[in-house]
Formats: sequence, C-alpha cells, structure tokens
Amino acid sequence: MLVIASMGNKMALYADVVTDESPIVKSSADENPHAVFARRAQKLREDPYITESERKSIDSDSKEKQERTDMKPETKSEETQKEVEVLVSRSKNVLFQARSIFPFDFFPSTITIDANKVNIIIKTFFATETATSVHLKEIMDVRVESTLFLGKLIIDYGPHPLKIRTVYVPALKKTSALKAKEIIEGMLVLYRAENIDTTTLNPEDTMEDVKEIGKIEERE
Repeated sequence: MLVIASMGNKMALYADVVTDESPIVKSSADENPHAVFARRAQKLREDPYITESERKSIDSDSKEKQERTDMKPETKSEETQKEVEVLVSRSKNVLFQARSIFPFDFFPSTITIDANKVNIIIKTFFATETATSVHLKEIMDVRVESTLFLGKLIIDYGPHPLKIRTVYVPALKKTSALKAKEIIEGMLVLYRAENIDTTTLNPEDTMEDVKEIGKIEERE
C-alpha cells in the first residue's frame, strides 16, 4: 500500500510502508533499487488525486535519485584510479639503494628501500636473479654481520611470527649495510610506534632524521 501525506505544500512519500504482497512493488533481491523507486513514483503520477505540483515534486526527486545512482560507479572508479596513481608515485620515491661489491660478490646484488617496502635482487649467474619485495609491516628483524670493510644485511620477515623467512644481501660496503639497517629500523619506528605515514617522506629532507631514529632504536 502507498501512503501520501500532505502537510501544507509539502508531500511526504512513505515508500517503506509498501508491503511485499503488493504486485506493484514486488521485485527480486537483485533488482536495481532505483527501478523499484521509479515504479513507485510512476504509480503516484497516475493517481488521479495527485496535484500538478505534487507530480513535479515526485519527478524532481526521481531525477535526483537517478543522477546520484549514475554517478556512484564513476566516482568510485575515479577514486580508485587516484589511489593507484598515488601508490605508484610513492613506490618511485627511492630512499636508499646499494649494490654488493665485485669481486666479493661475482654477480652483484642490489637492495632498494622505498617508502613502502624493501626490494632485494640477488643475482646468481648471468641473466639469473631472484627478486624479493618485503613490505615494511612484514619485517620482524634487521641486522648486519660485518667484517673489516664488508657487511651482510639480513632481514627476517613474514606475515606471522611463526612463519618467518630470511633474506640477505651479501658483500655490501660495511657503511652501506649499516646505513640500510638504520633506515629500515627508523622507518619501522615511524610506521609502527608513531603511526606516521612513511609514504609521505621526502628523502632529501628526512633521511638523516630517519637514520638517527634507527640509531637510537639500535642502542635501546
């Protein structure tokens, strides 16, 4: 049943009181909600007791609802596209990069730290390599094993403390290995303890501060 209540010049449509038994509004669960609304509005327009001003009000409400329904998918798609573009641009924001030293590593490996993750490429032969990407939130521990002037960076990571994996970059310069460790630890402090969005960091302006935070974390 459809109920129309007039209050002065205003009309309220109580669509919620339409029962499921009414053949006019009965619909499947997958039907577009706007189609149901349009059908109800059409029934009101055909009512001989509806005035011309009330018909115009119904037409206006129906058109506005249709416009909102049509805009939602496009708006959502645009927002998703913008989010993807932001993530791509942030991934290009390299904070640190280093390569292992030849001939101590005959096929030099590479470590790259960006705002979201740590990328490690281990080369084992010509045109043969293993690429590993470790998101900051998955890093459990980072440490350096060093000799007189060489360092091996070791990262423990995993989605769960009981499922830990280890990846390492051998034969880095000792200073590069320590610097990478400090940057990763500093990023982890900002990301976890301080709840700071690390993707907004500018390498030129903040790397020294991030390294200092990493040094403090190491001393503690």
